[in-house]
Amino acid sequence: MRRIEHIIDGETTAGSATGTGPVFNPATGEQTAEVVLGTPADVDAAVAAAARAAEEWAEWPPARRARVMFALRALIDNRRDHIARTISAEHGKTHEDALGEVTRALEVVEYACGIPELLKGDFSRNVARGLDTCSERQPLGVVAGITPFNFPFMVPLWMIPMALACGNGFVLKPSERDPSSANLIHELCTEAGVPQGLLNVVHGDRRAVDAILDHPGIAAISFVGSTPVAEYIYGRGSSAGKRVQALGGAKNHMIILPDADLDQAADGDLPLVDQQLDAGLLHLGAPEPKEARGRPAAADRLDQGRCMEFARGIPGANEDRAHSGSRLGIASTIRRAERRAARP
Repeated sequence: MRRIEHIIDGETTAGSATGTGPVFNPATGEQTAEVVLGTPADVDAAVAAAARAAEEWAEWPPARRARVMFALRALIDNRRDHIARTISAEHGKTHEDALGEVTRALEVVEYACGIPELLKGDFSRNVARGLDTCSERQPLGVVAGITPFNFPFMVPLWMIPMALACGNGFVLKPSERDPSSANLIHELCTEAGVPQGLLNVVHGDRRAVDAILDHPGIAAISFVGSTPVAEYIYGRGSSAGKRVQALGGAKNHMIILPDADLDQAADGDLPLVDQQLDAGLLHLGAPEPKEARGRPAAADRLDQGRCMEFARGIPGANEDRAHSGSRLGIASTIRRAERRAARP
């Protein structure tokens, strides 16, 4: 069984972890790997490595750090298909959706390429008699990211390029459900010229998260996930004196009106709703389609061909298993929405 390990101080390691978690291919329902679950000692080692590397990195001129971002952008752009296959193998989204995720990640890397301009400070002369003011932006030191399963490549790259370009070290705790994308990001960053130890990946569950939230060597945390967890992250992290950005509960709401063509609505919503594919869940943006009262049961209008058309876009999908999983998941979601719509 393939084993997915941490990357700490440039080395792949199991650290002090004794537990592991399963990693599945949602298209087939088969376990493809196991991921080590980090401990507070692993987080401590990652923070120490990032802090050592950040001392010199912070002294690099912003233009030099920007060149690393340019190199990272070129690597990602040239390897889109490989990255997309890595995403699909553990998350389950289609190849086209995974390519879209890569494009969105690239946009942030491209923004970070302009860091020499973005880091410029301000100067104001004579704001009062004999008084001038100036401002400058300085790195915080070591910062961390805690990222969700639904966008395993894009969301870490919302955080990593800007944090590194600004002169910080970084510790990433990705979702344990699709961890390979995080290790791939580290591989690409290393090839682009990110110094050893500056970026570290610690896999794990809540135990690793709590260690990050409590660690005195981490100055700031960025999180993306559900609202209850975002509240927990914000509360515990800020009480430990950290800057915390906690993004929770992002949804794209859709309403199907009474005069809607249900077939057309189902076709349009199918790639966006939650779909159960065996052991994996495709979460691509919208929580549930809301159908207005009084309409026929939309779940009964979802024909097998439409579900299978979407499932076939997932690399390596087992048609029988993916078909039954996707259709049952979609039907269940719509029936749940109908029950909610029927409430007074």
